[in-house]
Amino acid sequence: MGDNDDHGRAHDPDAPMTATWSDVLSGAGHALLLFMVLLLSAVAVTAIVGVSDTASDLATGAVGVAQSMLWTALIGGSVALLVMLTGMPLAWLCARSMRRRRSVAFHVVVWSVFGLLVGPSVIAVFSAPTESGFLLATPFTPISAVVTGTCVLYGWWRASRPARRLMRPLGPVEANDSLTPPRGSHP
Repeated sequence: MGDNDDHGRAHDPDAPMTATWSDVLSGAGHALLLFMVLLLSAVAVTAIVGVSDTASDLATGAVGVAQSMLWTALIGGSVALLVMLTGMPLAWLCARSMRRRRSVAFHVVVWSVFGLLVGPSVIAVFSAPTESGFLLATPFTPISAVVTGTCVLYGWWRASRPARRLMRPLGPVEANDSLTPPRGSHP
């Protein structure tokens, strides 16, 4: 993915939101990390509630929760990593197509929609071979959409900090000042 746009975020005021491949990798890593924290937290709460109803002693319950967490980390983490690696080229193309859009609100909407599509897409892909399409009609679909939407948006927010910092005006802004820097100027 090494074209000249990957080397000059500060040198191109016409494309202030240019994302490098390392920005995409950073965003994907932050999104994956948040996703795993949320996934493991949800499984821990669910396992603790489930075990508290069925376990006869605390040790058995603790082992059950630990096993749930371990299997979730292994299987869920592997699937999440596969989804991240598959989605990164799409995210890079999306970021490149928006590099000239200065509006942070526009980027927030696009990355939210991108993220909202990830969870249901993964459910659809994994339920298709088993003919379990009914999973798309369960509460897992909107829940996964909200979780993945939040994670992708968080990843973009963290990864875009350098680009957003370069767009920030330096000093107080007067009512008659332009919010865009003059052509050829570098902050």
